[in-house]
Amino acid sequence: QLRHGDTRSLDTYEAHGRIVPGSIDQHLETIATYWTECRDHGQSLAITTTRNEHVDLINDRVQSERWERGELDRSRRADTAAGIGAWGGDLIATRRTDRTLITSTGQFVRNRDQWIVTAIDGHGDITAARIEGGGVVVLPAEYARDHVRLGYAATDPGNQSDTQDRSITLATGATTGRGLYVGMTRGRQANHVLVVTDTNDLDAARELLERVITWDRADVPAVARRNWLADPGLDPASIGG
Repeated sequence: QLRHGDTRSLDTYEAHGRIVPGSIDQHLETIATYWTECRDHGQSLAITTTRNEHVDLINDRVQSERWERGELDRSRRADTAAGIGAWGGDLIATRRTDRTLITSTGQFVRNRDQWIVTAIDGHGDITAARIEGGGVVVLPAEYARDHVRLGYAATDPGNQSDTQDRSITLATGATTGRGLYVGMTRGRQANHVLVVTDTNDLDAARELLERVITWDRADVPAVARRNWLADPGLDPASIGG
């Protein structure tokens, strides 16, 4: 139902307590806690949102949670894209394919590969082990500054082919129906959506999600969609193509 843009799909999510309204700060706290709980129970988690700025906020908050728990090696920091930086033990993602960077098993670095930082040298070069195997690689400081991001969260294109034990999606007025489908179907066991609202009103969360699903239909003019994405506060009825 969700894939076909049927808003009745939300009834099932709501019946299982999978739709959560709240502020961005509340949701960031929830996501960081949920990531930690999943990790502690040996479960994988896909975190999805629409805009890179929200990906960065999530990455920063999860990293801070791990920092506070003493899980990261704070002896050296590597500069990364978006200016957040990475420490030993961080989960990172490479964002540009580079066939000159070869792992210990002979594989090259690919866009959206995920890695665990195992060491950082005095020049800012990162030694990292690929998640799910694939060896170890040294990512030069210059590459890291331009093409490495923290890997706790991703936009919907980044998680499109991913399947994990659980998923959590941060939905805002910029979320699309296609993106919502990607985020809310990544988990084998559970899929939650955290909806950014002015109040903790479930009806407000449902209204935003229904608007996202309806507004992403193929028959909505492209100009109208662009206008609404530029200012999600606009009434869709007032900005026809």
